[in-house]
Amino acid sequence: QFHVKYFGLQVLRSIFEANQGFCQQQSLKLPNCVSGPLKLLSEQEVLRNESLLLLQCLVFKSKLAQDTAVRKGCLDSIFGIYENEDPMLNYAVIEDGLTLLRYVMEDNLDSQAAFCMSDKFGRFLRQWQTRVSCANVDIGVEQSRILSSEMGVIFAFLSSRSLPKEIQDMLTKTPEQDSSLLVRLLLALVQIQGNLNDYTFSASAWDCLLELSRLPAVQQGNDVMGAKIRIQGQLAPIQLGSMYIALTSRDAVHQMSCMRFCVRSLWRDTAMQDVCVKQLFSSANASTLLFGNTRVMAELLCRSRCLMCLAPLCMKSENREKLQSIQHNGSSLIAFCSAMLSKAILELGKVPEAAEVALNCTMFLVFITQDSPKAVAVFLKSISERPFLVSVLVSSGQFGDNEAIIKGICSLLVGISMTASPSPTIDPAVLEDTIKEKVGLTNFLGHINFLAEQTASFDAEHLFNGVVPVDIFASITSKVKSRFYPGGAQVGGAAAPAAPQAALAPPLVPIPSPVAPAPSP
Repeated sequence: QFHVKYFGLQVLRSIFEANQGFCQQQSLKLPNCVSGPLKLLSEQEVLRNESLLLLQCLVFKSKLAQDTAVRKGCLDSIFGIYENEDPMLNYAVIEDGLTLLRYVMEDNLDSQAAFCMSDKFGRFLRQWQTRVSCANVDIGVEQSRILSSEMGVIFAFLSSRSLPKEIQDMLTKTPEQDSSLLVRLLLALVQIQGNLNDYTFSASAWDCLLELSRLPAVQQGNDVMGAKIRIQGQLAPIQLGSMYIALTSRDAVHQMSCMRFCVRSLWRDTAMQDVCVKQLFSSANASTLLFGNTRVMAELLCRSRCLMCLAPLCMKSENREKLQSIQHNGSSLIAFCSAMLSKAILELGKVPEAAEVALNCTMFLVFITQDSPKAVAVFLKSISERPFLVSVLVSSGQFGDNEAIIKGICSLLVGISMTASPSPTIDPAVLEDTIKEKVGLTNFLGHINFLAEQTASFDAEHLFNGVVPVDIFASITSKVKSRFYPGGAQVGGAAAPAAPQAALAPPLVPIPSPVAPAPSP
């Protein structure tokens, strides 16, 4: 019977991996689909381990299965594994158990309440605190993986946008202290580097800190944004520390987490923006960190995230001008970013990372060129050497799920260029004539309107890696739209475009072979 159960569990899991949604839907019609595998958690280790993996498939994003698992005693079984197994010998089993716990908690307030209102949440925090206090620079892969899984459970709570106040208080306070134990533990973890350059748990800690900083209780206490971490032996504000780590990290997951925290935390903190710009210019290797090889996509991704970290620093005109002055081997930051964007556009649909590179580069260019004719002139000159914007706007189906967003930001970038004052050498009006001729003003404005609708309809978390505030981005969009809708006039439900201007010179941007304009999103 053991072998029948063992191979039966393996076969079921293989079927689930092949077609998760269908198998989950069909399984939930059976009366014992959750309780059956749950009973096997008390069987021999091999059956228990396979049951953990099958239960993960069953409860993933299914409220019915999550509720059934909690009602049938899943939390007790998981905690039996979590507290009793040897973390050095059986760390993989503990990791699987914590992953199941996270799947049971995700987007399910009832499961979260059941977990928090029992004694299990306190036991979980105490166990986690002990593990963090024992962590040091020699932390091994076993402890690293368990720490990451524990933070995955915390993240399941923090990422819930409708978390009740009672649970928020439990996450941010302890009976003994007003300050947040959770914040202190996470701050300790972001400063620990595991052996073998393992940054997994540190990246998870940055993700949790970002989510935690959004809770009202934490915002009022300034527990996260007022914290300091140790960088190169010196205490620094957490915003500056996250920026330094994002600029220097070469681990993709770790850099992404630090970049998101850095960008999100800097938008509205003008004083910290000044501190970061000052620190950046006092660094002897700033240009080395920002510029790099544009031939390798992995390097492009790393550099594009570095540039995205600088986007909030462009909010003040004086800081924007300082960033525009950064050069390396005769190339400006804007020209370098344009070159990266051109490369990413060519690789879209071929290399998975190209879409994020394009998104990061266009976002940085939007912010560094706003209200700056000088920056627009540099950008227009760089794209005249590497034509790609028009080909982006007339293409169809090249960018996958990000197509509408990328076209919208590229259109916004073109719109910013059109709104700039003409320079002695380049007239942005020429770009407008090119857009009218090859893209069509209706399609072009449709891309911008789509972008405006996204920022109006959704929280900023749904856009641009969850780091760009809606109001800041919407203000730039409205400036561009006002150029075409000067009086806000509407014709047939759409704003009436401004009267076309005569062409002043041959097209600035070389045009590819004629392509039918893409339909408006």
